Amino acid sequence: ASLLRAEHNIIVIFDNLGTNESALKVGVDDTCRLRRLHTFNKGPRTALVSTRGEECSRPMNDILTEALHEAIIATSNNVLIANRYGRDIGPQKKKLSALEKTSSVLAQKHTQLSLQLRDLYEQVSNGKITRAYRDEASAAVRKERDALEARQKHLESQMNELKQQIQAILFFADAFKAYQRRPVLTQELANVMLDKIEVHADSSIVIRFRLASYQYTYIPSKP
Repeated sequence: ASLLRAEHNIIVIFDNLGTNESALKVGVDDTCRLRRLHTFNKGPRTALVSTRGEECSRPMNDILTEALHEAIIATSNNVLIANRYGRDIGPQKKKLSALEKTSSVLAQKHTQLSLQLRDLYEQVSNGKITRAYRDEASAAVRKERDALEARQKHLESQMNELKQQIQAILFFADAFKAYQRRPVLTQELANVMLDKIEVHADSSIVIRFRLASYQYTYIPSKP
């Protein structure tokens, strides 16, 4: 759900702000001040409160729609070029590759330790070692294997997180491609693209995208 707060003459709209008809239906009262919105059945609950109460000559809905369209079009080329050459996912893929190599080494070591345990029991059966020696040696091997499994579990968590980041970046680029094909900002596309929208007291609108390296500042044209 979207969140909103006003601070330092900035109205901040947080995550998952869809820009369908419901989400962007920003109203004004008789004095042209931004007013609190009601809750819609679909889309996030949004509340805008003017920090200065200045008069406006255009509905905020129109301004936000125009700002978002301009921001997405202006940002599209950079996003899609970066996607084509793997710039945005490059660091994540490099880290993932390194973790996968480490995980492979640990898996081999885990197999070796399991074989050591089996050999210890076989050697007792063959009378090559005593049960006391086997118990002592196997306890040390199990301890090492348990530590190895804990490390493998941590690596698996890191790899899954990186895979999710890579997938999110790919979805991010796909959203821009979809918008280029059909410039209609649906709730789904907005959730993938947008991170935060800041409406400043000077009427400028800063649109921050999901990837932190992308943002756009919209300056409304004067009537």
